[in-house]
Amino acid sequence: MEANYDKHHLLPGVEPEKPGDKRALLDQPSGRWGLQICKDMDFPELSREYAVQGANLLLVPAWDFNVDRWLHARMAVLRAVENGFALARSARNGLLTLSDNRGRIIAETATVPGRFVSITGKVNVTRERTFYTKTGDWFAWLCVAIFVTLLVSQLVARSRRS
Repeated sequence: MEANYDKHHLLPGVEPEKPGDKRALLDQPSGRWGLQICKDMDFPELSREYAVQGANLLLVPAWDFNVDRWLHARMAVLRAVENGFALARSARNGLLTLSDNRGRIIAETATVPGRFVSITGKVNVTRERTFYTKTGDWFAWLCVAIFVTLLVSQLVARSRRS
């Protein structure tokens, strides 16, 4: 099993490399596995593209900053739930996380500098076709539009009263 994946969303000023623009998919006996790196999981579109291409497990190496370990691990789990695939995430200065396509954490532990840590677990890699994968971000944008409309209407009402 061999694949090459270049991170799409680089940290400005920290990662001088050229960002990648291709996905990496591996066909395995248990299904189709996809690869993403670290911050790429913060962006929903890339995960959705993997789901559309039939990924049922995402392998995600990462490098967190201790303080954000829980947040980034949960953002990755959220992407997995949104798109109906299992997740295996290994993060330096973060959390090793194994979760199913429903967001249930199968195994998790914090990495520790200078010490080897690992997790094991059995996860069902059956892919779930989700409403979000089929329809995209329209509901989130609808919520933003309603919020802005309500905010503007409150500001207009206040200015009329004074």
